[in-house]
Amino acid sequence: MDLYLSSKILFDRQIETVIELIVERGYDGLELWSEHFLNLGYRDPLAQSELIELLREAPFPLWIHGPTMDLNITSANPRVAQVSLEENIRAIELAHLLEAKGVVIHPGSLSAPINDVEMEEYWDRQLAALRRLARAADCLLAVENMESRDNNFIQEPSDLKRILENIPRSNLGICFDIAHSRSLGNTEEFLEKMAPDITHIHYSNSGTKSIHAPIDRGESNLPQPFLSFLEDFSGVLTFEGRDPAREREVAENYLDLFLQTCERSCSC
Repeated sequence: MDLYLSSKILFDRQIETVIELIVERGYDGLELWSEHFLNLGYRDPLAQSELIELLREAPFPLWIHGPTMDLNITSANPRVAQVSLEENIRAIELAHLLEAKGVVIHPGSLSAPINDVEMEEYWDRQLAALRRLARAADCLLAVENMESRDNNFIQEPSDLKRILENIPRSNLGICFDIAHSRSLGNTEEFLEKMAPDITHIHYSNSGTKSIHAPIDRGESNLPQPFLSFLEDFSGVLTFEGRDPAREREVAENYLDLFLQTCERSCSC
């Protein structure tokens, strides 16, 4: 298992600073939020070119987290759905430029309360969009399970199974977010039913004010079934859970705190 840091934990910092911290603290790799790349002055083509070169030369591998802000690939508004798809394709193109190992994708959500007939229309748009993204990618693509929220409809193991069964591509897998599954109370079921398809993990504690909290805040998400799963997991686990007031402190200590907690419980 490789242990990555999410760049969102350091979202207010320059990516150059993130790269330095990854090396200094001994993380195995970086999961770069695509929106972080366009933040903090990186909209300039020259700045983007220089940063791409810096990331390509970094002494660790990368994953990309696809865009999430104001986007919905299954939107009932076709123009919103199209822009959302295009932004995700840009993330896949960024992964290609950076020679990243994979891209995490947020599935689409509901635009409004619906009936059963309309739900199938959302599923049609979901599968069509994810199928196009999987075809566009020359790397792994991991679809993330979403948290308990009325407009999310990719939450249960059966939802992810339906995606994989309808898009049988070797580069398509699942990003298991344990804080999301905890919000639904389905962590153990998820691991039992989806373990072979999990290629990527998002780890954070569960917060009281937000779904994600750093490992030294909130409620721990290391139940025994998850720890047992990690013993044989050979993919990537990315640390999430941003605290804007303690960005650097959280990033510097996350790896050590996680390993210490694991060592007390298992040999992961």
